[in-house]
Amino acid sequence: MNKNHICFLFIIYLIRNSISKDNSFTTIKIEDLKETKFSLNNKYIIFEYDNREQRIFNSSINFIFNKGKKSSTKVYIYDSLDDIIMTDDGFTNYLNKTTLDSIKYIWINYDDNFYRDNCTYYIVLYDISQKYQYSIYVVNSLKYLDFGNEIKFSCDFGISFNFLIEKEFPTYLHYQTSEIPITFYRPYQLNITNEKGAKFIDSSCNSVSDYIEIEPNVKYFVNIKIFTPRDYDFLSRTFFFNYEKYKNNILIKDDTEITRTILYPQNYTFFKNISNLNVNDSIIISGYSSLFSLRRDLRVKIFTRGDFESLIDSFPKEKNGYDYSLIQDSESRFLFEIKKVYEEQRGILLGFFVEKKTVICK
Repeated sequence: MNKNHICFLFIIYLIRNSISKDNSFTTIKIEDLKETKFSLNNKYIIFEYDNREQRIFNSSINFIFNKGKKSSTKVYIYDSLDDIIMTDDGFTNYLNKTTLDSIKYIWINYDDNFYRDNCTYYIVLYDISQKYQYSIYVVNSLKYLDFGNEIKFSCDFGISFNFLIEKEFPTYLHYQTSEIPITFYRPYQLNITNEKGAKFIDSSCNSVSDYIEIEPNVKYFVNIKIFTPRDYDFLSRTFFFNYEKYKNNILIKDDTEITRTILYPQNYTFFKNISNLNVNDSIIISGYSSLFSLRRDLRVKIFTRGDFESLIDSFPKEKNGYDYSLIQDSESRFLFEIKKVYEEQRGILLGFFVEKKTVICK
C-alpha cells in the first residue's frame, strides 16, 4: 500500500514538472537596424532581442513589421523564456499583449512597468488562422545606435532614432530627408552635436540635404525624430544617412559605376582625369534616374590639370560656374559622349544637379 502510494506521487511530480518547465521553444534572434525575414506557418513564432545596454533616452524599443500583409495575429511580450506557456487559446503568463490588426509595429516604452535595463525580451506572434511572410526590424531609440556605412529608412508613422558616430579617420556625414509637399509642414526634427559642444543642426524641417565633417576620434550624437502624419497626410517619410570621403565630390575611375541616393534637391560633382587620352578620344557618360519626371541638369567644366586632390576645393557649386550644359531629354536614362578636343585638356568635371525629390541616380 505504501509503495503504491509513493509511486503515485512520484508520477504526479514528473507530470507537473514537465508542464511548468516546458521551455523547448525555438527562438529567432533579432538585432538593431537589421531586417529579419520570417514565415509564420505553424501557429506561432518567437523572437529574441537582447537589450544589453543601459537606457540613455526616455524613448522606446520599436519592433517594426514592415513587409507582408496585416493580420489579426496576437502578440505577446515576455522577459524570460521560462515564463512562456502555451495553451489551446494562445499564450499565458505574458507581460503585455496586443494584436497586429491595426498597427505596423509594437514597442516597449521606457515607462512601461515591465521595462528593465540589461534584459532579454521575447516577442511571440500567434495566429492559427493565417500563414504569411513578414519581416521585422528593430529600432532601439533608448540608446545610441551604429548604422554602419549608410542607412535609409521610410515609414508612415512617428518614430525616433538616436545614432552615435565615432570614426578613426576623417570623413563626411551626409544627411537627407524626403520632401513632403505640404506648405509650412515640418515632419522631421533633426539634431546633430558632438562631445566638444558643437551644434551642427537643431531644427524642425520638411526637407534637408547637407553634410558635416567628422573629425577622427570624436563622438557625434544624432537624433532624428519623425512625427506622426496628420489626417490629410498619407505620404511616407524617408531619411538617408551615409558617409563620403569628400563633400559632394566624387573621383571617377575607369569602368566605375557610381550609385547615389538623392531625396532632396542636391548636386554632385564627378571628376575624370583624361590626361591619358589622345585628342579626339572620347569618354562615355551614361546613367539613369528612377523618377522619369526628374528635373536634372548635367553640366561640364574642362580643367587643364588632372589632379583631383588639388582641384577639389575649386570645383564650382553653382550651375553658372561650368563651361556648358548637356541637353537632357525627359527619359529616365541618358548617355553622352564627351570628346577630348585639344591636348591641354587634362580633366573633366561633371556637375549633376537634381531639382526634384526621391531619385536614385547612377
